[in-house]
Amino acid sequence: MKKLIAILSVVCVFGLSIPHQTQAHVLKSEGTVGAVLHILPQDDPAAGEATTLVLSFKDTAEKMRLQECDCTLSLKRSGETISTVQLEDDAVARSVQRGTAVVTFPETGVYELIVEGSPTSGESFSPFLLEYSIRVARNSGAMTKVPDEASTQKRSFLADGESQRTAAQFLLSLIGVVVMVGLPFVVMNNQKINN
Repeated sequence: MKKLIAILSVVCVFGLSIPHQTQAHVLKSEGTVGAVLHILPQDDPAAGEATTLVLSFKDTAEKMRLQECDCTLSLKRSGETISTVQLEDDAVARSVQRGTAVVTFPETGVYELIVEGSPTSGESFSPFLLEYSIRVARNSGAMTKVPDEASTQKRSFLADGESQRTAAQFLLSLIGVVVMVGLPFVVMNNQKINN
């Protein structure tokens, strides 16, 4: 019985400790200002290629306007600044504050993206600093142009694989919860039988 409890405890800890995969379009915020980062094309930047970064801002106090913001975007790797650019106001969408910048990641690896903003005149909104991590996993030209149907099938396959991983993580977490909740009942029942 003790071996069973030890094995179930290990399964429980393992199931609950599986890291969840990070998702694109994560909201970062400071104070009343938040932004969702979009990476074009398809949230898959390539080293050596120009990459468009789009930030969709929301200010819960409704005071921030990109045209009144000194917004900079700094690209860093291992604490070293690679480039700093001004965030351009995307005038296409007035209902949403959207800023864009074009950067080129020099090589594959993990980068930090720092977005800093402060009002250009007065105190219309509080200054903010938002930090994102970006993984660049491929080099320029690593993906070849595929016909639309094949591309769709590939995305569908990747989505199915992702859902299978998510389902496995959910199942292991569920087993862990059942073990954690059921274990005391099994132990108490076993003690009643032995007494």
